[in-house]
Amino acid sequence: MNMRRVLFNVPLLLLFAPGGYAQTAWTWDGTWTGSLQNRAGLSSPISITIANDKVVSFLLRGAVFDVQYTKMTSDGVSFGDRDNYSVRLERTDNRISATLRGRNGSEMALLARR
Repeated sequence: MNMRRVLFNVPLLLLFAPGGYAQTAWTWDGTWTGSLQNRAGLSSPISITIANDKVVSFLLRGAVFDVQYTKMTSDGVSFGDRDNYSVRLERTDNRISATLRGRNGSEMALLARR
């Protein structure tokens, strides 16, 4: 094996090695959970599951909500049912913030991947 081939292939091996040195791309996929804070100071459990760049499940206060659209952008995710509510997820450093807008105003939550 000649030296050029060895020098060329070593960086590729490091890139694809399990637990190697390549940085894994960040993804929204997973289940995000937290507590939604309303204006009265009460908190409600919230869970959002994203798979393949689409919100596949949204639970708030134990109730399942219909998700009719998902919009992925470079800085966040928006989803909702077009008529009753919309949610915006944004990533800041290692935190995810959620803003829910509905008929009764808006509420905020901090979420973590479960």
